[in-house]
Formats: sequence, C-alpha cells, structure tokens
Amino acid sequence: RIFTIKFELPFAGHPVLGTAYSIMNIFDIWPEKKDTLKLKTKAGIIPLEKRRGIIWMTQKEPQFFGQYTDKKEIADLVNLSPEDIPDDLPIEDVSTGINMLIIPIKNLSAIQRATGHVNNLNKFFKNKNSLAPYLFTLETMNDRAKVHTRFFAPHLGIIEDAATGAAAGPLTAYLLKYDLFGKCFEIQNEQGIEIGRPSKILMKGEIKDNKYTIKIGGTCVYVGRGEFII
Repeated sequence: RIFTIKFELPFAGHPVLGTAYSIMNIFDIWPEKKDTLKLKTKAGIIPLEKRRGIIWMTQKEPQFFGQYTDKKEIADLVNLSPEDIPDDLPIEDVSTGINMLIIPIKNLSAIQRATGHVNNLNKFFKNKNSLAPYLFTLETMNDRAKVHTRFFAPHLGIIEDAATGAAAGPLTAYLLKYDLFGKCFEIQNEQGIEIGRPSKILMKGEIKDNKYTIKIGGTCVYVGRGEFII
C-alpha cells in the first residue's frame, strides 16, 4: 500500500521500484531472463524484472479517457499561457495504473517557467479522474534524453516531484499513440532539473496488433535501513 501525506494511492513508481529492490536484496531474488517478481497493488499486479542493473516495471494496458480543448484552463493550472501549448498535440487523460493529465508544452523555455497554481489545481482536479498534470516537451537539456518533464501536485501535498514513474507510463502510452518515436522505442526522460534533483527515467514502449507494452525503469540504491517493532 502506498500513501502520500494526504491519502492513499493505488500505484506509484518510486515505491514499487524501491520495494522490489528491497525484496530482491533481502531474499536474494534477482529475476533475470524470463523470471519476474510480482507486486500486488490497488491498481493491480505489477511485474518487475532486473536487466543489466536496471529494474523495470511493466505497467497496465493504457486507457485513454478523453481530451481537453480549453488551453487557457489547462495553462492556468501551471501558470503558463495558452500559446505555450502546441496546436498539433492534444491534452489527454491517460492511465497505465493511475490517471494522469498529459500536457504537451512547446519548448524548454516554457516548461521551465511552469509552476503549480494551488487554487486552480484544487478546483480542476476535485471531480476529475486524473490525479495531476504531467508536462512534457521534446526539447531537452541532456542530449541523451528525448523528453523533458515536470509533475506538479501541490493540491496533493507535493509541490513538485523529481521523478514520477506512475506518470511516465501514461506519457509512454501517449507517445506511442501519437507516433512521436515510432511504434517501438526505448528512451530517456529527464525530470527534476528545475528543483535541483535531476532524475533519469527509462521508458520502453511498443504497440503491436493494437496491444501496448509499457515498461518504466530505473536504478535503485540503499540510503538507509531500519525496523519497526510492533
């Protein structure tokens, strides 16, 4: 089970990868080749595997819940202008375990200006399926990265997240749907730079015979250890 300071989440990337890494270490289980470790979450069963030092989680088959055409309303969520959102890509509610509002941004300069507007976010997401906005642009700071992203959720007690695996899955599905990197890709997503916590999220996506495969990966390290006596 996964909790923020305000409520329980059905699924989140960091806790899932971190828990899998801990289990693999504690019980000396290192799934290779065709083996997987499966974790049960409120969003369903999440298969995990370790490949060349990277832990990958396979997220759920994506669902697309509709698009938003009011660019001003969406831009106001993150203190941008409607002109910062391109005309050729939609704003869309996508889920691969948890709903995220995927918002394309024209360029790096615009996405770096973004900040979460607490009142607008609270009002907008109060009765929506989506949890929070996930902004992306195809302009990046690191040459190895293909997308630059930001996640704002002050309405959930998270001013800005440094790396959001639960949102990277819906973004991967979005990129596949609109053929931005072809029907099969493995790319790097850079996030957290604006808050001084640069992160690298690995994204694998494939669509074949109308079936999506979404995998999100990263590395894990131990930063502390303790125990509760109950």
